[in-house]
Amino acid sequence: MKKCLLQIALFAAAGCFMLGSSGPICSKDPPSGTRPEVTYMYPNDGDTNVRLDQNVIVNFSKAMSSSFTESAFQIVPPATGTFVWHDDHKSLTFKPDPDLQPNTTYSVTIATTARSQEGWEMESSRKAAWTTGS
Repeated sequence: MKKCLLQIALFAAAGCFMLGSSGPICSKDPPSGTRPEVTYMYPNDGDTNVRLDQNVIVNFSKAMSSSFTESAFQIVPPATGTFVWHDDHKSLTFKPDPDLQPNTTYSVTIATTARSQEGWEMESSRKAAWTTGS
């Protein structure tokens, strides 16, 4: 058992992964199409007069890890709220509480540290900036 765990740790450190019983595949990059990406964000970049109670919605191409993705979510200026995941873990909603501040430009970034449930990080971050109404 210890030998198996050591091999897995060494494979991971070298950028390797297992594919069935054929042995490890080593690569610094995952196979094409396996990295998750943001497919949709709302509010959209450049939106104005956004409602103060507006939720932030982020959709992904892959089922995401809640903990890594929530840690990769940043809103500036800071706002408190709750995260709600849809059943397929491809859609995240951030519900601000209390409401957002009026006449304020907010920037939401999903950093590359967001991970799919398969463990792959995003290749590039995604950012949208928008302004609330009064």
